[in-house]
Amino acid sequence: MKLEWNNSLKIGHENIDNQHKELMDRINYFFDSIDSGTGKEEVLRTLDFLEKYTNKHFYDEEEIQRNYNYPKYKDQCIQHQVFRNQLQDIRYMCDKYGVTGAITNYMQQKIVDFWEYHINNLDKDLGQYLKEKSKMEYIEV
Repeated sequence: MKLEWNNSLKIGHENIDNQHKELMDRINYFFDSIDSGTGKEEVLRTLDFLEKYTNKHFYDEEEIQRNYNYPKYKDQCIQHQVFRNQLQDIRYMCDKYGVTGAITNYMQQKIVDFWEYHINNLDKDLGQYLKEKSKMEYIEV
């Protein structure tokens, strides 16, 4: 199971789109490290890296939302925290049970479901809002 970037996932904000592409690459690398049987330590190192990049992305995205007074900012923050919690759950399961087939399937499904929903719904709405806001600012000048 992999996340595949395509143009239908663009929200129209270059920085966010680039970060989404990078996140998908990093998530796929995480999946690859699990699938290759590299061992728990490598999976956890990759998870550390994924958590750091995800936090950076969410911080950047939330800053844009604050700067443009995005009305669904709180909804986005809640969803961002949901994903952070999912990553913590994954870490806990790996620590407690190791990297098993059941945990691998759970992790991959949760991550793919989150990102497909998040980008296709919340972030696309943000992209539309930013486009409209930019048009209004252009007209007001």
